[in-house]
Order: sequence, then structure tokens, then C-alpha cells
Amino acid sequence: MLLDEALRLYHGCWCVLPLHPRSKKPALRSWRSYQSKRPTEATLRRWFSPDKKLGLAVVLGAVSGGLCCRDFDRLDAFEAWEAAHPELAATLPQSITSRGRHVFFRCLPEVITSASPNGATIVDFGDGELRGGGLAVLPPSVHESGHVYAWQIEPSDSIPMIDDLDAAGLACRWSDRDSEASAPRAGQGECFTYEDRSNGGGLKTTDATEESKCQGSRGPLATNSIDFSPINDDIERAIIATLPNGPGQRNKAIFEFARHLKAIDVLRDAEALQLRSLVQRWHQRALPNIQTKSPEESLAEFIRAWDKARIPAGESELPRLFAEAVEAPLPDCCSGYETQEVRLLVSLCKRLGTHWHPQPFPLACRIAGKLLNVSHVTANSWLFLLEADGILKLHSKGTQRDRRANRYFYAGD
Repeated sequence: MLLDEALRLYHGCWCVLPLHPRSKKPALRSWRSYQSKRPTEATLRRWFSPDKKLGLAVVLGAVSGGLCCRDFDRLDAFEAWEAAHPELAATLPQSITSRGRHVFFRCLPEVITSASPNGATIVDFGDGELRGGGLAVLPPSVHESGHVYAWQIEPSDSIPMIDDLDAAGLACRWSDRDSEASAPRAGQGECFTYEDRSNGGGLKTTDATEESKCQGSRGPLATNSIDFSPINDDIERAIIATLPNGPGQRNKAIFEFARHLKAIDVLRDAEALQLRSLVQRWHQRALPNIQTKSPEESLAEFIRAWDKARIPAGESELPRLFAEAVEAPLPDCCSGYETQEVRLLVSLCKRLGTHWHPQPFPLACRIAGKLLNVSHVTANSWLFLLEADGILKLHSKGTQRDRRANRYFYAGD
């Protein structure tokens, strides 16, 4: 059984190793060489012969195809992440550990190290670790306590690649976020206002039932209020999912907060200033991990982000726009291209340009390649050609480091 599981994962490009029984230590004199090179199948068969009672582990990182693990040592932390990211939680491979869950995914090394203050491949969040290196114990190993590791969601041949750990909720602490002192009760919201500073007043909170009073005291920025109490659980999940875990992440986190709020149907068409109390609520929770202490700065950044956040969290307009591009008549400027996929790419860019107007639209060569069923190298060449022919105008160039796609303006017919 153990050999069969080891071979199954090995054929999925996992670098698997044997462990001593009821231990997390490799049953090898040294496993240093296997951090950069996988063992052979013959070696696996020798290690995991039927007469040996061993455990099973995987070497995380590049040697296993960029395999990473978010180790939730606390079940409440995993459940909080699961509630905030139900789609990912239903997709990513997961194993049941003695205390919580292991969630597996693929990720580029620089994405993992960018989540660490010192560039490490293992980041401790208190409720568990984000691991882009080291070992992870796998089913059906037995923990020293007697617990048998088991798959909750078994890994398939294709494990999702995560480009944005913050948006996926995998690069932050999830436990102990909601103490009674800091979190509203179910069915309630929070609204922040200011007392007179000359009398020594400061930031205070009031129930969401007083929202109209808060909104009415804000002078020229006042706007119609929204009753947030029916959707408070959704708002809370949006806040938890987007809290930064360190300095330098505030702007990006606020943008993701805007996207998560837009995923709540009743808020999608709201004006940014109608969500003022939610931004201040987010800011208050983010204060321990950000350098900006003024809630007004976060509010100003949110107003900018609200207009830019065209795609709600969990949604993508690309598949729909590509389907429309396939069905629609091709633009006249396609006539000079013989390859049908290039023509479809022009049609897609036209729709993206209309959808994002007047802002430039993002399009990564990897995404374009998947839609057109070609390699990202080919898609990148075609995008370069469209730019050279004047059909696309490059607005800004994305980088792998900041995980942003190139942005273009459509300049064709």
C-alpha cells in the first residue's frame, strides 16, 4: 500500500522519501541530494519494500515541480481559510494531520520567498507554516500520537499553480483573528467615527444600526447609507481574506478588499463612499501589520481601487470575453494574418479593450496561450507582433516578480 502511494505520487512528479516509523525524520543517512534530484523508481521500490514499516514524505520546492504546502496546525485556522476561500478549498489537495490540515499547491520560488521578511522558503505564521522547502509528511504515514494521515482531497495529475498567495489567503495568519474584543457579533456591523480631539477623544465604534448617524456627520463626503447587517458574515470573510501580514502590502491588500466586496452582489454597484465604514473596519483590523496609521489614507486608496477593480474576486471575465471573440465577426485588421489563432487573439484584445475602456487591459502570455491552446512562448510572440503592427499599444510591462501581466490599449479597428 505504501509503495503504491509512493509510486503514484512519484509519477505525478513528487520527490518522495521514506520516514522512520511514527517520525518526521527521513529513514536515510542523508537526504541532501534529493533536494535537487528525485530518486529513481528502482530506488523507491527498494526503499518501500513490503516488509518495511515506514512513513512517507515529500520534498517541497522545485524538485517536486514547485510543490508547496500551507500547514495549518490549528483546525480553526484552516476552517477560517476554508470559509473565506471555498473554491480553492474544494480544489487544492488536502491531508488530515494530527492537529489540522496540509493544503498543497504549486508556486514559483520567488513568490514564496517574497512572503517572508527574510526571503526564507519556510514562513511561520503562528497557526502553522507556509512551506516552499523542507519536508511534508504524507498519508498514510502514522504520527507519533498514533494518528494516521489521510487524504481529504487527493492530489490529481494537475495541481493548481498559485500566483498570488495573498489573494489565495495562504500567506497570512488565520487563527486568533476574531476575539470578542475586536470582532463584531453575528448580525452586527461596525461604524467608525471621531470624537472631538480637543476633548481627548479618539477612534470609537458604534453599532451598524447607527450607520446613518455616522454617514450624516461626514460633511461633504456624506452619501446614502447601506444596511450591512444581512451581509455581515460575507463582509467579515472579505476582511479576513485580505488583511496584510506585514508592511508594504497595504495598497495591494486594499485592492483585493475592493474585489472581495464586489463579489458580494448587493455591494457590486455601490459607490465607494457608501462603504466608508467597511474600509475603516478593515483598516482597524490591519493596523498591527501596516505602517500607515491614518484611516483616511486607506479610504483614499480604497476609492481609487474601487473604480479599478473591474473583476470581483473569484470571477474572471476572460473566458466569457474569449467565447464572445470566437462567435463574433473578426475585426478588419485581422485580414493580414493567416493563422486563425492570431485572428482570435486580435478579436479577444478588441473585446478586452472595450471592457476595460478607458483603462488599459491586462493580458498575460500564459493566459492567452491557454485560451488559444498554444505555448506561452508562442502567445508572447503573437502579442509582440500585434504590438509591432500597431494593433496593440503597450501601456506598462508586467514582471514575474510583482506577478502582474502586461497592460495594453487596443488600437485596431
